[in-house]
Amino acid sequence: MPEPALAFSFGGFRLDTVRCTLSGPNGETTLSPIATRFLAELARTPGEIVERTALIAALWRDDPVVADAALNRLVSEVRQALGDDPRNPRLIQTVPRRGYRLVANAAPAPAPAPTLAERLNGTSYGKLAAVAGLIVLLTIAAKVLLDAAIPVFWAATR
Repeated sequence: MPEPALAFSFGGFRLDTVRCTLSGPNGETTLSPIATRFLAELARTPGEIVERTALIAALWRDDPVVADAALNRLVSEVRQALGDDPRNPRLIQTVPRRGYRLVANAAPAPAPAPTLAERLNGTSYGKLAAVAGLIVLLTIAAKVLLDAAIPVFWAATR
């Protein structure tokens, strides 16, 4: 099973679902985690209608009492972040009584190159510690053996 995309590109925007940021022509905006999940749900199936019930299930675990009005506010929040006019939508289209669809072409965005800190964070320090410990043990063993062998060596040479 393929891993879910962590970033999407659509209509001149890039959505980073890990950092909850939306980058576009006007810079970068931080979204709420739920707004990020909503936009990611639409971006996973660009051009297709995502039913309101599916969005409510994904975002609020099927709680229609809380979710119905909240979904409307959420769509408004995301449209504002995108600069999308609800009367003439360029990106998020409302399909009355059904749901929403992302009208812009969306695709998983290529992952940015990892920073030095991210690369070092992925290093296996357990293996490095094991090798360092082995070197220390070998050094101590060599010292003990040499300390024991030197008097024997001197006695044999006399």
